[in-house]
Amino acid sequence: MAGILELLEELYANPYFWEFAVVSGLLVLYGVYYYTYSRAYFLIKPRYDSTKKNLRNPPPPYPNGWYNAIRA
Repeated sequence: MAGILELLEELYANPYFWEFAVVSGLLVLYGVYYYTYSRAYFLIKPRYDSTKKNLRNPPPPYPNGWYNAIRA
């Protein structure tokens, strides 16, 4: 136990300890953020699935989603 306390005292005495701790903490937080949000996923799954040959609910023949952009 005394060895661990001496090691901690030596670490705190190092003038670059807090800079290293802050930079390491920020890198870990960025890594968690990047891992969490780097994969694209869709919140709404479309009704049409091309792998199942779902012919009862085909996609609409007109482009949808553009009308909100031109609404005044």
